Amino acid sequence: MASAAGAAFILSAGAEEVTTTGQQALLIADRLVTEGHYDEAEQILRTLATGDGTLFDMRPVDRLAAKIALKRGNEDRALDLLEGLVAFDPADHATRMDLIQVLMKTGHDRRAARHLRHLENSDIPAPLAALVRKEQAVIEQRRTVRFSVNAAAAPSTNINSATSSETFDFLGFIPLPLDDEARAQSGIGVNWGVGGSFSPILTRRLRGHMAVRGSMMDYTHSNFDQAGAGAEIGLRLGGLNPRGLRGSAILSANRRFFGGDPYADSVGLTLTAERLLTERWGMGIQLSAAEVDYDFRPDRNGPVLSAGVQSFYGLTPSLTIMASTSLTREEAEAKTESNTQWAYGLGAYATLPAHVRLGVSPTFYTREYDALSGFYGRLREDETLDIAVRLAKLDWSVAGFSPSLNYRYTDNDSTISLFSYEKQGVDIGFTSSF
Repeated sequence: MASAAGAAFILSAGAEEVTTTGQQALLIADRLVTEGHYDEAEQILRTLATGDGTLFDMRPVDRLAAKIALKRGNEDRALDLLEGLVAFDPADHATRMDLIQVLMKTGHDRRAARHLRHLENSDIPAPLAALVRKEQAVIEQRRTVRFSVNAAAAPSTNINSATSSETFDFLGFIPLPLDDEARAQSGIGVNWGVGGSFSPILTRRLRGHMAVRGSMMDYTHSNFDQAGAGAEIGLRLGGLNPRGLRGSAILSANRRFFGGDPYADSVGLTLTAERLLTERWGMGIQLSAAEVDYDFRPDRNGPVLSAGVQSFYGLTPSLTIMASTSLTREEAEAKTESNTQWAYGLGAYATLPAHVRLGVSPTFYTREYDALSGFYGRLREDETLDIAVRLAKLDWSVAGFSPSLNYRYTDNDSTISLFSYEKQGVDIGFTSSF
């Protein structure tokens, strides 16, 4: 397509006529807009619009027309023009950014977010990428209602000792089939989850928080089916300053089901705080306390207390590493069920070519119980290695749902062999947030 400078036409300048090119006319019209002479500028644009579109690029005409519409307060007209330009040339990142800013100004944050995601998944220069992240933070800060849906196929194609033919020699000579806690998460099926939250803005830094969620793991073996429901209420602290202190105080209530029957319920409080200490390095802490009651194991009833700290560092704009440690104390009614658990975790999250995001997070757990088990005649101590890998395609979706591939490996080694197991799980998931 030829340049706008390639077309010549006549402009009326008082009593005389001046011959100029399309590019010069646009410069004149732009100056008139700056000076507030919108009618004269629109007359020039109408003259240009009646010209031969094969001779010069009409897009600058529409861009200036959108600018005039904004100056006049006609935001709908400006949006129509800018959206037409973006649809005509999706690679015109500058015009898309203008459209995003008008959408945000007029309160169309969801539409703006879609265009920001397009830019985020495009090959754009670093200054524009920084502006995209800034605008995304603004939208996230203003967002008050969220709704998410996720689903996964074959969520637990596990291989573990719980579903094998292995046995446990009770008292050293009586063989019993293994039926440990790992079996509770074995089988092939489908899981799904839904959730919604409302975060009203209370002050510039403080927001309320209310949320509900539900999930279901529907396995081919119904004895393994699991479900959960929960609700939260609390406060969140934050702001647009990326280095500012962020935190939350959340009260929660949860109910779990297993095999179609009630399994456990809990009520708790979680406190979090996070701060970016430098442009790349940040730290966070989490404290939680919950009272848990089991329907079929009242000897496990009691408080669960936890404290953890996490550090994260951005090695590059596309690679972040994390390290964490936490301590959990389960104070059950029975000393044989009371235990102390330490967790040590690492993580790496990278954005790869072709807009693929990879996350790897190995975690090592140690668990020690307070008293010897009278039934097994020994003290239970567990060491667990858990490795999770997640792949996600950022620039592709199915009906608005983004796909991911997840793999998980768990190896639990216990001093009571009945509780030792090894399992693997693979699932293909789809997630969308609204």
